This record gives sequence, structure tokens and C-alpha cells, in this order.
Amino acid sequence: MQRALRSFKTSSSRLRLGDGFTVVELATVILIAGVLLGVATLSFSEINRGVRISGATKQVEEAINRAKTSARQENVRTRIVIHSSSEPHPNTYEFYTNVPGEGGGWEMKPVDKSAGEEGVYREGEHVYVPVANGVMVEQGCSIDFQPMGTSLKATPGAVTLRVGHRTSTITVDEAGRITLQ
Repeated sequence: MQRALRSFKTSSSRLRLGDGFTVVELATVILIAGVLLGVATLSFSEINRGVRISGATKQVEEAINRAKTSARQENVRTRIVIHSSSEPHPNTYEFYTNVPGEGGGWEMKPVDKSAGEEGVYREGEHVYVPVANGVMVEQGCSIDFQPMGTSLKATPGAVTLRVGHRTSTITVDEAGRITLQ
């Protein structure tokens, strides 16, 4: 028995000194590395969601600003319709402008006011621009901008975007001021 115990102690110390790490040390290092990797992955996912919602918020804000600027520059009523995820053209937006109608009046017609290569797709007269980064439009709305001399009147509205548990809300008041929340 003493010979077996001496043999175990010798082989254990030889394994430690001559061959590298023991199995317990190796398992501990692997466990710590796994925990650190899990925390890093969760942090990266949260950062990724934040970047995605931030980019989509800026995109929708710029689209609303484009509609507002168009109304002022062209001196006609302009509309932006932001479609929610539950509508027939989910997570998209489109622009309309007031044009002379056939009967002498005015009517709203879809127009292409997309900026560059936003991945637009067309269906008949309509030009739909998808919201970037796979972000869901939880609450859409329709906002009209009506120029009134040197001022502007807007139909108040709010758009809510969502990625995971992160949300962003863009609101427009009657004066056309845009607020991000």
C-alpha cells in the first residue's frame, strides 16, 4: 500500500512538474474562459441592438426631415407614411406629395424621395423604403406637412421602433419639431 501511495505521489508530482497542467487546473481555466466568453457574447448582443436601433432611428428621423424640407421647398403639402410591422408593407415608409388633380383640385400622390440606395422597392406608383437593420416598426403613423407662408403646420404623430427589448420613439408636434426619446 505504501508503495502504491508513493507511486501515486511520484506520478502526480511528475505530471505537475514535467508535463504541464493538471486536469483540475485545466478544467478551471476552461470554466473561467467559458464564463468570460458568455459575458462577452451577451455584452456584444446588447451593443449590436443599440447600434441597430440608433441607425434606424436616424434613418426615420432623416426621412421625416426630408418630407418637411420638401414641403417647404416645393410649397406643397407633403406626407410621410410609416408602416408598422402589422401592415401590408411592414417596417417601411413612403412619401406622398400634393399634385394638381385631373378635376382641377389637388390630390396626394406617391413620390420617390428616397435617399440614394436605401433598398427601395416599388409596387405600382408606390415607392417603399425599408427601415434599416431589420428594426421593427412597432407603431407607425402618417404625418402631413403643410407650408403656411414662412411657417409650417404638421399633423402630430409618433413612431416607435423596436429591437429586442430596446425601443426608440420619434415624435412630431404641430409645429413640425421632431423629438427623439
